[in-house]
Amino acid sequence: MQWPSHIAVKAAGAVDINGVFTRQLDISYEDLPVYGNLKEFSLSACRSPDETGQLQWGWIIGRDGVPAYGCVAERKESIPMSGWQCFQGPPPAPTLHLLSASELPQFSLEEARQRAFAGDLHLAVKAFREVFHYKSMLFASGRGCARLHVELAQLLCRCQQKDAALAEVKEALNLWPSLPEALLLKAQLYEETDDGPAALLAKQCWLMLPEGQKKLRKECQELLENLGEALDASLPCCLAPCYLEGVDDEASEEGLDEASASHVESLEVKGSSLKEVNGVYEPCRDQISNHCPSFVNGHGFRLSLEVLPAPNGEATRGWVIGKDAAGYFGTKDLDDERRFPLEDGKWSCFAAARGATAPTSSVANVAKVDSAIEKGYQARLEGRGEEAVALFRSCLKMSRIRRDLRRVALVYTELAGSFREMDRLEEAQEAVRRALEIWPGHWEAYLEAASIWSKLHRAREASVQLRQLLVARDAADGRAQLALLAQLERVDAPGMLELKGWMQNHGELPVIADYLARDRSQTSQANNGNAQGESGPEADFVLEDQPTEVFAHWTLAVACQARDVDIRFQDQWLLVRVQDQTLFEGELMHKIQPKSSGWTFSSPELTVCLAKAPHKNGWPKWEVLHKEDQASRLHRLQALPFDQKAVRWM
Repeated sequence: MQWPSHIAVKAAGAVDINGVFTRQLDISYEDLPVYGNLKEFSLSACRSPDETGQLQWGWIIGRDGVPAYGCVAERKESIPMSGWQCFQGPPPAPTLHLLSASELPQFSLEEARQRAFAGDLHLAVKAFREVFHYKSMLFASGRGCARLHVELAQLLCRCQQKDAALAEVKEALNLWPSLPEALLLKAQLYEETDDGPAALLAKQCWLMLPEGQKKLRKECQELLENLGEALDASLPCCLAPCYLEGVDDEASEEGLDEASASHVESLEVKGSSLKEVNGVYEPCRDQISNHCPSFVNGHGFRLSLEVLPAPNGEATRGWVIGKDAAGYFGTKDLDDERRFPLEDGKWSCFAAARGATAPTSSVANVAKVDSAIEKGYQARLEGRGEEAVALFRSCLKMSRIRRDLRRVALVYTELAGSFREMDRLEEAQEAVRRALEIWPGHWEAYLEAASIWSKLHRAREASVQLRQLLVARDAADGRAQLALLAQLERVDAPGMLELKGWMQNHGELPVIADYLARDRSQTSQANNGNAQGESGPEADFVLEDQPTEVFAHWTLAVACQARDVDIRFQDQWLLVRVQDQTLFEGELMHKIQPKSSGWTFSSPELTVCLAKAPHKNGWPKWEVLHKEDQASRLHRLQALPFDQKAVRWM
């Protein structure tokens, strides 16, 4: 028979017993499995005499030969879920629950948090590390995973494991570089060793926190007071020389215009019946049209200044909204001063709009910036790179800019863009590195870093910067989504698999959702035109192999509910059907435990978890979902030069 992999023990008076009991593969008793928990309690079968002296089967929870709780079993192959009685353990007696694959992650996380709350810190750390095996099932996005790393880091700090805590904080910041809780914890860990980074991190946290986060804001304030730093946006005194290296030591305003200028940070389009066209459009860093940046909204529509033909044969400039090289709407009403569409400009429809009504207005979101920054920005747009570099370097001499780390990061980002456009890529990398270290909340810096990596033909590094931006921002950034899709054509095969897996977990982003839907449609058409053995039944989902389970993740193209999902498990066979579409049906690569397998569905994400069946006291590795013969395997691996005698099939 197939024994469950995990059992939950709940509500026992001996709290150390409560939690997940996992099957111990190397231990058995009376040819029956033995289960154990983090506190080294075991759940195992036993035989003992009843009142008549006849031996009967039962199950015992205990440790070191001392039974805490027990229950008579009707037959030895059946683990009782209720009816337990107290032996040496305090009341009440526990109840048991067979954990399905979908229930295990959340129950494991709850156990980890309960042990931390009870002060059992070292076991709580161990439990948290177990939870990370299931993080893809617990959290669809990088935000949840980042917070989980911070939670573990805080626990490690309580255990005085500072190095391990710092490693977890760095993992969190790799996923979400502007996460305030991670910035503050890293500052606190650095406080004892290096005041400079600690002060900068504390200020970054302070600036990222909303007003309602009173507890964290108070901790930032106390930390900065301990370090002798002001509660403001200035660079810490000891770090200013490092980040302003190469700039004259004396900050000066001499010869520089102190006036402010208007800078268009975004454009908002309103009133179109095509809802995806409406919304906020933000400027791209590496797409300039007629000396103006192109703007992109969260659905991937682009707004750019183009040269348009006029009825009299003359060319005129006008703004166009389009997608995938097709124009939807346009206007020739321009603001002569800033060359942006007027708020009451008249938009007209192109053929691609297919009867949709045009926008009724476009509103510019204008911010005040130093005129020197705006002059440098315009010089960069117009291709006057050396002039732009000189202007941005002069900005770094201005005390009013140096007093605000956010302005310093903005200048370094624009300086990096100027260097990139002049193919001075090493200088561009150094400038954007400083921008991100100074202010991880400057979204333009992530886009600039990705543009530089892309120009260096380093698609994997570019995709990392873009994913960080999409995790950090609350709103969908259409620029980052489009740039991320562009990396799919450049990244290597392992990087493509990783990137597609990330996209599956972030299918709520509109541009990525459109891509995934098209990809599924193309895959489905290809599969319909080929035999299953030729196309591969797992081509349209992501397979994730874990030590004792294997997960298959689908992002569904059609709207459906849980009742539309039909999933059936057998020892080495699986059926996955949604409505009238069969996603998978066939023999599996290895045997599974059907009773311990399960699935979760949160539209449009469907995850099937298969509990592996042990094989020769171990867990087999799954490379694909379907069973394949030797010829298929060699074909999938592109006929790598195996020594066929060394290939042993499980």
